[in-house]
Amino acid sequence: MEILENQDTTSYFSALSEELISLILSKTSSRDACRISAVSSQFRSAAESDRVWECFLPPHYLEIIPRCVDPLIFASKKELYSRLSRSLIFIDNNTKVRTYII
Repeated sequence: MEILENQDTTSYFSALSEELISLILSKTSSRDACRISAVSSQFRSAAESDRVWECFLPPHYLEIIPRCVDPLIFASKKELYSRLSRSLIFIDNNTKVRTYII
């Protein structure tokens, strides 16, 4: 198999739709999604999509949000992921403290 030059590889990837790139990234990890965003503006846009970050959230994240003592305010699923993974979340009238994503 012939190894493609960097320029040829880039043109193959640029032919992919943002939706397909988002789907591929959603099957990876949050770390990979962040890393791939440095490749190009097309990859950055796909890596920022809610479709990607919703896949990294816990399956019951919609049940967590109303149980939070302090309102969870977020502009994107990526921001919600960050809030749930980087800080303790007090739920159920301060009776439970959780970090939801490790």
